[in-house]
Parts: sequence; C-alpha cells; structure tokens
Amino acid sequence: MKWLITILVILSMTLIWGCGGDDDDGGGTDPVVGPPRIQVTTSTAGYVLNDPQASDWGLVDSATIEVSMGNPPAKINPSLAAVVTNAVKVKAATRDDSLFILLEWVDNSYDVWPNNWNITQITPGLAYDSALFDREDQLYVMFNGGSSFGWDVWNWRVITTGAGSMAEGMLWNSSTLTTDADGNVSGLKVALRNKKAGFNQPEFVHEDTSEHIDPVLFLTDAISTNYDIEREFDTVKWYQTTGWQVDQKIQGWLIDNSVSGRSEADRGSRWDIGAYSAYQSGVYSVVLAGKLNTGYEDDLNLSTLDSVKVQLGVLNDQDKFHAGTSDRGFSEDFWLIF
Repeated sequence: MKWLITILVILSMTLIWGCGGDDDDGGGTDPVVGPPRIQVTTSTAGYVLNDPQASDWGLVDSATIEVSMGNPPAKINPSLAAVVTNAVKVKAATRDDSLFILLEWVDNSYDVWPNNWNITQITPGLAYDSALFDREDQLYVMFNGGSSFGWDVWNWRVITTGAGSMAEGMLWNSSTLTTDADGNVSGLKVALRNKKAGFNQPEFVHEDTSEHIDPVLFLTDAISTNYDIEREFDTVKWYQTTGWQVDQKIQGWLIDNSVSGRSEADRGSRWDIGAYSAYQSGVYSVVLAGKLNTGYEDDLNLSTLDSVKVQLGVLNDQDKFHAGTSDRGFSEDFWLIF
C-alpha cells in the first residue's frame, strides 16, 4: 500500500502544479503586445499582382491596420480621430525584384474632381468658377529608413497620379516633404494643370466636348481653345459648341498616361512606383508596386532588409498630408516582414 500512497501523492502534486500554470486570474506575465507585423508573401512569376481584384491576392495573408489614432511623422494637430475611414486592409507580396502592396479602405465620398472648372453661365458665352479647394482622395505609404535617411514615401492620388497608373516617390525628412529626383526628362509630370495662361478658364476639354462627363481627361484626347472643330458650313471652337450645362464640371487636370510607359531612366525615382486601382461600392482597392532596390539614393533599399517599419496615411478630399484638418488619418507604426 505504501507504493500506492506515494503514487497518489505525486499525481496530486502534479495536478496542483499544472493548474497553477493556467493563469486565468491574470497573475502571470502578459504576452508582449507590439506593433502589428505583416508577413510578406514570396510569390512566383505566375502570380498576377498588378490588379487589385486578381484572384491571386486571395492567396496572400492580410492584416487590418487602424488609421484613426496614429500620429504621422509630421505630428499633425488637431486630433486624428475624426477620419474618413477607421482601418485599411493590407496585403503584401514580392514577385521577382519588386514589392506589391494591396490596400483597401472605405470612402463613400469618392472625390475625383480636383481643381475642376464649374460652368456658371451658358449664354452669351461660357463662364466658370474655379473650384480651387476641391481636392482628391490620397494614400501615403511610408517606409522608415532611420533618423538620418527619413521616410521613403509612396504617394498615390486618385486622379493626378492614379489616373496615369502611377504613384509619386517622395521623401519625408527633417519635417519636410520633397519629391524624389527627376530622371532624364526634367520636370516630367503625370498631371498638368488645365488652365489657359492669363485667364480664369480651362484651356482644354475632351474632343467629345460637352458629352464627356468622366473626371479623367487624358492628354491624348484633349483639344485646346485654338483647335478648330469642323461643322457643316463653318468651324467653331470647343467653347462655342452646344450641349454644355450650368454646373457641369470640366476637368482641372490633364493626365499624361504616357509617363508609365517611359524608360526607368526617363522617369527617375520620382515616377518609379506603379499603381493599379479600383473603386466599387464605396471601397478603394489600390495596388502599389515598386522595385525592392531601385538604385536611387532617395529610395530605401528594401532588398537588404528582413523587415521595415511602415506607416499609412489616408486623406479624404485633401491636398497636403500635413494640413490642419481631420479629414485624414494615419496609422501607428507597423512592420513588414520579408
């Protein structure tokens, strides 16, 4: 019987010790909670990633990043709690030598008429108001390169970069946001202001004149105030054509959609980020794609890192991310893990 009593005692003590390790009352050490971590998926050449609605994105893990309570590098005030969206769903994958990031967020306002011209009068001639304070929706993805480098910034704007399938490269350092360096073509831009020199009126409209009501006006489809439109017995200028309506909008920007097709040397580091987007049922889906190592000194070399600290910024109908308004929000730091 002594051996049985000994076994029972040992079993009893084992049960007591085992129960003591189950820290239901919170008396033990809590797990460390740090910034969110997103594992970057390494994809194969067959993956279709330059389409935000491609089925291959279903193979990539996602994480939800809050953007309502963070402070951007600019330390904006006032509070950032009142923002257009509370969270962004993020997926990330590499393919060959490039990083692809899919970002999705809710925005029911869809602001796509930046700096438009609003027609206020039809006769005896067209007159306009310039909506200088109408902006556009924007997204910032910022990679931390350390105190000496600053933040490598990918800035997507729905019209003035996105309509040309691009995002603009920038650098945030020493409280200053600057565009990255031009390439061989100095001053290359995706968007050109649609304003007649010396006049408060647009210079260009679509070749379909009043019938074109889309917010995007491509340079290749535009006609100027000097262009002659042939009629049966005469020629007219676009502003002399019929069909215009009071409160009809004319695009404030011309989009040069040839920029994305130029050589890397022509585009430089300013235009080395591709962008592919969709908007459905109040939700933006945007893919941004850039090389892990561009070789440019104002781009962070991601190819040598096993992780990078990131922040997101979402702007609703805004111009600058360091403006004093609550119609934008920034995330706290999170990590991409390669």
